[in-house]
Amino acid sequence: MSTNSFLEKIKWIAYLYNKGYKKKEIANKFGIAPSTLSTYIGRAFSHGLLEEYFYIPLENLPYSSLFFHVRFEQRIRPDQCINASKPDIMYYQSIPSPHYLYIYLSAKNTDLSIVKPYCKIISEGFIEETRVLDISPTDNTLEIWKPRLSGPLDEIDELIMKTLFTLYNPPEYRLDLYGLTEYFSKYLPRNMFVYHYTRHVLRKNAVKRYIFVKDPWNSEHCLLYLVSNDLARLWSMVELLYNIGILQAVYTLFILSRDPAIVWINARCSRDKVSDPSIVHQPVKDSFYEIYFMEKLIP
Repeated sequence: MSTNSFLEKIKWIAYLYNKGYKKKEIANKFGIAPSTLSTYIGRAFSHGLLEEYFYIPLENLPYSSLFFHVRFEQRIRPDQCINASKPDIMYYQSIPSPHYLYIYLSAKNTDLSIVKPYCKIISEGFIEETRVLDISPTDNTLEIWKPRLSGPLDEIDELIMKTLFTLYNPPEYRLDLYGLTEYFSKYLPRNMFVYHYTRHVLRKNAVKRYIFVKDPWNSEHCLLYLVSNDLARLWSMVELLYNIGILQAVYTLFILSRDPAIVWINARCSRDKVSDPSIVHQPVKDSFYEIYFMEKLIP
């Protein structure tokens, strides 16, 4: 099998899996044995062409989730700039000046007070909706959509969803049920986790997805902040960034506002193409974006 043929198969596997097809059904579409499909998937994961990710619709949690982005004017401790409780996730960028992105998954009583003049708020907002992005293997167009999930939630389900979100943003592991059970054993009894995860969370309040990475050896975790006067133009800008290779893979799109359209994207980007002045795209009217290569500090 040639490399190009293998890449096309992996695109189709990811696309069909994310659309809800079972692995046996995907194997039948390819006319291959399920064991051969498993070999393809394992090879793709070993080469970094696939990543495993959990889509968590944060807007379904009992309390709103907050994104809070701050730029520090000096290299000082976070508590010298912002007075707030510990976030569920914190991302950090050191150059050209320190940037922090705080995510609070239960922002009911979150008090964010800024200590000026040492830092500046770049953006803040509650998550209205989370969406996913799939690549159509037929014409490589981008499909931005929202999986339909409507399962009931209790406190244990909420804990599992929050923990999965912190664990997989960005995805650092590929854990089967046994691995997840072992990981969650520090929070919940094993039997309790398995029951709630299999009965309430998986496919009801969270979806396991395959993320296709175009160039795994030339991409790293990034966060994009995008603003436009409407979502249609913003999605056009996302497609342009993907087609020119700056965006290498997209995990989740977080909509903070629709009018104007304000979106954070959790993704993988090519640092080489971001810094290459010859990599450009057509302008999108009334639109703006910034790209941040950030590392996760918390948890």
